[in-house]
Amino acid sequence: MALTTSTITGRVPLPTDENLQYAELTFALSGLDTEGADVLPGGISKRIILVESDIPSGFDLWQNTAGLHGTHYRVLARWTVKDRDGVRDQYADLGIIQVGASASYTLASLLNSSVPEAIGTFWSAISQEQYNAAIDAVALAQAWAESPTAPGDPGTKSAKTWAEEAEASAAALDSFVGATPFSGVTVEGVTDYVLPYNPMAAAFVWLHVGGVPQEPGAGFTLVAMPGEPSGWGFRLTFPTVGGLEYWGQLQRPLAADPNATEFTPEQFMGVGVSDAQAIQAALAAAAGRPVRGAAGATYTLSSTVEYTGSVNLDLSASRVFIPANVQGFVFSAQPFGAFDLTADYVPGDAFIDVALPADLRVAGQPIKIYSEAVDPANRDEGSSAAQYRCAEWAIVADGSTSSRVYLTAPLRFPVGIDPVDGVGDEARIPAYSLAMSARVIVPVDAEVQS
Repeated sequence: MALTTSTITGRVPLPTDENLQYAELTFALSGLDTEGADVLPGGISKRIILVESDIPSGFDLWQNTAGLHGTHYRVLARWTVKDRDGVRDQYADLGIIQVGASASYTLASLLNSSVPEAIGTFWSAISQEQYNAAIDAVALAQAWAESPTAPGDPGTKSAKTWAEEAEASAAALDSFVGATPFSGVTVEGVTDYVLPYNPMAAAFVWLHVGGVPQEPGAGFTLVAMPGEPSGWGFRLTFPTVGGLEYWGQLQRPLAADPNATEFTPEQFMGVGVSDAQAIQAALAAAAGRPVRGAAGATYTLSSTVEYTGSVNLDLSASRVFIPANVQGFVFSAQPFGAFDLTADYVPGDAFIDVALPADLRVAGQPIKIYSEAVDPANRDEGSSAAQYRCAEWAIVADGSTSSRVYLTAPLRFPVGIDPVDGVGDEARIPAYSLAMSARVIVPVDAEVQS
């Protein structure tokens, strides 16, 4: 295998800038060294003849820093001088160099960064297999310390993950409000009993029946009870006898302020509540207002976060882990409308004449306007029924009234193509006109839509 080398360049003139006569440089390796399977003996490694004091082109030297023996090169110069005593050789010890991993060096730069000779140096060598094992051990140790995923078998966790979960659990427990007690007596053959409110998850219920504590999933489950005020209850998973006292308490996360301008998943977390459930609950409470993940937080989605309506979710400062078998987020916007324009839109105007309900024309609300006019980007091929129609999004601005909606900017694509087929190219027409049945739809959440 070829040695790893670097190209050496440079010039060695006299202080008077005259060229050295009949000059040569010698590069002597300080001792035995190795690279891979190659063994390099010490001593003179290379002698070169200077060309008008320049190191000849293409001079390469082994990169000794790749070796394991801490070697260096000693650079010696010899040239001829002529004076009244005749012709004689002149010698100079230029110094010590080490050739690193760069593709090329100047001799001057190597001498300027020269190192002292090694003294009393001890070394040892390991095999490539031993080296790889050492590197793997370092990586494994780091994974067990800091990895966000399982560092070993499935279910294992790093020290950092354990610490983060412990911190999150402590924060969740701190966010709980006082428990709500409930009690009653079982009826023979009846398994379903009412709860004071929806606990969000069975793990929020502490239940005893006949003095025996019941575990969520093993002793009871949650059931919907639409006819009850709370809408929820618990179902015993074993046959019941009458006359047994049951009692328990419910805890729930700290309720978010309904008038808050933004929400966080942490406001809806607690023992037994998954990250996906907390994010979904936050979206439902926010109803289009911002939901922001905590900076540096990690959310693992064990189930799909599904929401229909206006969503403003910002997890840019957080990390989200989605298992391969989970569809992370499914958001659906339900359009409300359509609402017909009451007048043609005039290109350049930052408003449209349309009657929108008050809760659909608030500033910042996105709306979509569309019509029967054909989008100019379509090719003039096939029937008009298969062509895309003109449509674009706009944002409602302040000052809108019951008959006019102001926009943050004029509509960008107010020109369309006549949908009526004709010979040759169809005419360009106003896209958002009454003749083209221009309309507005509004994506809103389910609560507003109802």
